[in-house]
Amino acid sequence: MSINSLSFQEFQSRYEAAFPDSDPPAGQWERYGLYAALLGIVIASVAGIAAINTTLGKIVVLVGFCAEIIGVIVYGAAGFVRIKRGINFDDRSGAQDLDRDYLGYEQIVFWLRRFPRDALESRLAFTSNRTESWQRGTSLVMGGVEKLGILPVIVALYLQFKDTSRIWPPDITVAGGLFALLIIGIYVIGMWAVSRRLQVARFERLLKVALDPTFKVADHDSIAHADRQGCESC
Repeated sequence: MSINSLSFQEFQSRYEAAFPDSDPPAGQWERYGLYAALLGIVIASVAGIAAINTTLGKIVVLVGFCAEIIGVIVYGAAGFVRIKRGINFDDRSGAQDLDRDYLGYEQIVFWLRRFPRDALESRLAFTSNRTESWQRGTSLVMGGVEKLGILPVIVALYLQFKDTSRIWPPDITVAGGLFALLIIGIYVIGMWAVSRRLQVARFERLLKVALDPTFKVADHDSIAHADRQGCESC
């Protein structure tokens, strides 16, 4: 294979095939819940500021508020499930996870080593530089947003409704709505940046392993071919 035939798009496809559980259902539901909460905040804020005194405005505020609450509940519950599954004190289960991850590493490293070493070294230099750039950029603008969890969403909801009255419809202030949109917008951008940084760091880590001569891999294609021939001869 040529030095230019190694693409990061194919790299990502290989990773997803080797690690099919890299995006568990709980993680997907977290995103859906966050999207619903964001959409609800936007709807409630815009309707509350622009048309709160109309019947349609009241209905839209109610829809947005319900979407916010449901989204936050789904986001929090899915996050709890994901964290709970990750906390496992069973050594046998941990050993199974290590075996599965090791096989995934072997598959990707075997594929990467089909390319010239120059191709791997060039991609490694690129991903290392990109990882540092993402790290500096996100730290400067966002800080450690990934460590805050659901807190920014809760703060946004509080700012949106902290000055409202107990009667319906709630009197959403312009300042509260704008602050809520600003906080949640920064949070979403920060989480997107963190996911991109982790993706590049993942490429960097696997390229380092592929370039490490002490990491020996089995020829999975040859093993699979031998198994097929054995089955045919049975």
